[in-house]
Amino acid sequence: MGQNFQAVDGPEIRLFLFDWSGTISDDRRPVYEANRRMRVGYGLPSAMFDQWLEGVGGNAYDAFLSLGVDVTERDLNANYLARLSEVVSEGIRPEAYLDARDAMSAISAIGRPVGVVSSHPQSHLSNEAERYGIRDRFDVLSGDHRDKTPELVRLCATYGVDPSNACYVGDMTFDVRAAKRAGMQSFAVTTGYHPRGLLEAEGPDGLFDSLTELTTFFSPSR
Repeated sequence: MGQNFQAVDGPEIRLFLFDWSGTISDDRRPVYEANRRMRVGYGLPSAMFDQWLEGVGGNAYDAFLSLGVDVTERDLNANYLARLSEVVSEGIRPEAYLDARDAMSAISAIGRPVGVVSSHPQSHLSNEAERYGIRDRFDVLSGDHRDKTPELVRLCATYGVDPSNACYVGDMTFDVRAAKRAGMQSFAVTTGYHPRGLLEAEGPDGLFDSLTELTTFFSPSR
């Protein structure tokens, strides 16, 4: 079971914002393969999937900078997008988590704005939401964010919601930190890139083992 810290009463949330990769969409394999090909191209040793997953960072640019790659952010992001598109075209595709459709339908049915704020490329984000059949569950899909905090703050202002009455749901420590910096409630799921231990150490307002468990917490009948 997840740790529902009871910091907030779910129905009081007025704006629901979600990360995409590792939260709604399981893209760990294609992202790994894109990064592996980039490593080869930059003359770096490849990492096995489990090894790579343990050290995955918030975005590709910061990760490759830490490995000593001397390249502009624009060029590296273009390389990453090209490799990711290449991988997807070969059939190594991201897929929605099995409970994502039902979970997003349940959140949408609460009747408050629902959106996505992600570092995932905008074009891939939009295409995946359409392919998963859940595009209509979201009022906004916002990708390409290296730092998610400004966009979280902007969307709270756009919808006229105090950040303390909004939440951001992610799967990585960076997501928890972004929510806290924005003054929002921070929630995390353990099904994505970062394991429970790392997420617990960040002190999110709630930690869940699945999107289904999270939607139960936010159910108006709870």
